[in-house]
Amino acid sequence: MAKKSWSFPTSPRNPAKIPIELGILLELAEKWKEQQKRWEPETTQLEFGEALRASGAETGEDDGENLLYFKKQADTISAQNLAWTARARFGTFKFLGFVYITKEGYVELTEAGRRIVTTNRPDIVMLKQLIKWQYPDNQHHGKAYPEKIFHIWPFVAVAQLVKELGGLTKNELELFCFTMIIMKDIPRARKNIADFRVKYANEKGRIPKRKLVVATRHELKEIAQAQGNKLPADSFRHYADALGRYMRYTGIFSIDGNRIVVTKGREQEVEELLKLNFDLYPYAQTDSFYLYYGNPDIPTLATDVNPTILQNQIKEIETNITRLYADLSVLKRGVAIESPVLLPESLPDNIEELRSLLDLLRDAKKKVEFEIIVIRGRGPERLREALDFYDKIINRQTFDDATYLEWNTWRVFLALDRAKKVKPNLILDENLQPINTAAGNGPDIEISYEGFHIVPEVTMRRGTDQSYYETFPVIRHVEDFRRKVNSEETYGLFIAPRCHDDTIHQFFVSWKYAVRSGETTKVIPLTIDQFRNILQPYVTDKEFQPSELRSFFEKIGEILLESQNSVEWHSKFPQIIEDWKRQILGETDEVKVGNILKKDIRGTLF
Repeated sequence: MAKKSWSFPTSPRNPAKIPIELGILLELAEKWKEQQKRWEPETTQLEFGEALRASGAETGEDDGENLLYFKKQADTISAQNLAWTARARFGTFKFLGFVYITKEGYVELTEAGRRIVTTNRPDIVMLKQLIKWQYPDNQHHGKAYPEKIFHIWPFVAVAQLVKELGGLTKNELELFCFTMIIMKDIPRARKNIADFRVKYANEKGRIPKRKLVVATRHELKEIAQAQGNKLPADSFRHYADALGRYMRYTGIFSIDGNRIVVTKGREQEVEELLKLNFDLYPYAQTDSFYLYYGNPDIPTLATDVNPTILQNQIKEIETNITRLYADLSVLKRGVAIESPVLLPESLPDNIEELRSLLDLLRDAKKKVEFEIIVIRGRGPERLREALDFYDKIINRQTFDDATYLEWNTWRVFLALDRAKKVKPNLILDENLQPINTAAGNGPDIEISYEGFHIVPEVTMRRGTDQSYYETFPVIRHVEDFRRKVNSEETYGLFIAPRCHDDTIHQFFVSWKYAVRSGETTKVIPLTIDQFRNILQPYVTDKEFQPSELRSFFEKIGEILLESQNSVEWHSKFPQIIEDWKRQILGETDEVKVGNILKKDIRGTLF
């Protein structure tokens, strides 16, 4: 029976890993061909899985539900698990036209696959592959995807909706885009999204809005079921999250609030993309289809041949940089700061020269914007915004929740101010929106106050995989940072929607018994709600003092030494938090009772 939707691969979550992992596969594939080894589970697939694991390329995927070994809750990685990981990765590479299997059964990288490994412009290679992505194709055809029913270029269809609707939220992408199966479905999807926005705006409160999303998803399933089809609507959220990441990797899309939008200054690129002529490429023959699909020079984009578009972008960015430096001068209380950018009187016509100049300008713009956001990001109002934004992350309303959790935690410490240094290690796009989390070999964020340091580490993981993936790296990052600051007082701060018992136990042991380096490693595990609760007084009631936060950490340490086990230790956190808040607010028991009585009387009188 024909399907009624399309999908998108969810592994790897981070598209920046694709060039790295394809480089590993390229080396292996050439060796396998010499050895006449075909793509099989017990040999080449296992070898690729082992190579990924040895390189560390497959780690850091903050979404355990997509990994087989976490579905099985395994403590060790078996050969079967490694082969499964290899097949999942290979499936994504094939889906995007980077690899295929020859008639003889050998792994073959396409020209696009080879180019993305070596180029310094992987974004352009990825963009062209996504543009060519069609249904049906060599992978998706036959009874499941008949040409009489399917006739769509999904990336192009979604790009058109993003442009016409001023962006798409993850909910909108999930609920209304994966059921477009012909290009003529775009107007219907546009109307459904507009109607949904009205309903969503009319729902007041987090829970009613969530119920609307759930009800809409259920309605999709019921409609499909009435037509005799089974719709994988529960998977659409994962597809939407992954597709959003890959769209942003192309550079022509970014994030504004909770919507994926066209990147400022690149609107014409999207307009020209939507003018391209599209015809389903013949897909029956694997070799000929991948010769087309894997051609990194198809399609020819306007920016490949029209220097005027790039020249206009350069002039616009140069103007923006000049304005930004003027803003920075004002923020720095009149200190004259001139833009370091000086363009030549006439810009070149060579496309590669223009692209290189654009790269330099985008980096320069990003640098000055970062300085501005560091200044403007301070204060109680910015702190309120950041603490409130956690709701969107917890409810998975953002694209790439794990990355936004890291980004928002950086914003929290930026807003608190008073730090000598607040250094985020995540990767930001040209609009200073987060693209990827920090690399696995270092901390998420580094914060230095007078007399002590904090190493925040965040994750969206909640289950047993949290302990498996997070505890040892967090402890190691705290130890490494402590060495970097010459053994000055350093606290790790672990933040997650929920702290698993195994995670808490590992941090308890590392602090109490100094099992690794002969020194105790202090890591405090907090839920997002506990972290917000701790900082709430600094939104309205008082000015932040780093010494107060340090006193809270010290109290956590005192209770740890008194506790017999991690369960006892962590169970006391709620009371510690409330006592500490009362202390910093100067509340005695009498004052607290008085405030309660005042509220009761006020409620009675008014």
